[in-house]
Amino acid sequence: ALYLSVISGVFMIYNVVLMDSLLALGKARTVRNITGIWALLQWVLTIPLVLLWNYNGVVLAGLLVSMTFFIPLMHIRKIVDIDIWSGTLPYLGYSMISGAVMFFLSHLIVINSLSILVFVVFLGSMVYLLLLLLFRRRALLSNWHTFRKLIFTQ
Repeated sequence: ALYLSVISGVFMIYNVVLMDSLLALGKARTVRNITGIWALLQWVLTIPLVLLWNYNGVVLAGLLVSMTFFIPLMHIRKIVDIDIWSGTLPYLGYSMISGAVMFFLSHLIVINSLSILVFVVFLGSMVYLLLLLLFRRRALLSNWHTFRKLIFTQ
């Protein structure tokens, strides 16, 4: 159930951003209709999936509903030319590589205390940062300079 929830969370992030974009474009009626479809789908899918897989059925129903993020995306693409994958796929790949390293480290290092767990998480974060510096150094530094300029200039 945890892995399904994590995958569902990825789709939910897209859903929230796309629905907020529709609201910003003044399409409140469309947002209401999509939300109604999602609620209906959740109820229709949850009952049979719970009967088949107990609690995991609830999580699976949520995953299936969240995978319909393409519905608001289709509505936004009618108004604005948008490409959501080019900005997110590389970072998703870096996260997956870091996750694989974390998985490997958790099998090498016995995690039996909070300090060791924090250390392993720190190592995973360093792997992610290293990947960012290796492949996205220019964009990362540009964003850092923009951030510093916005925060520290009057």
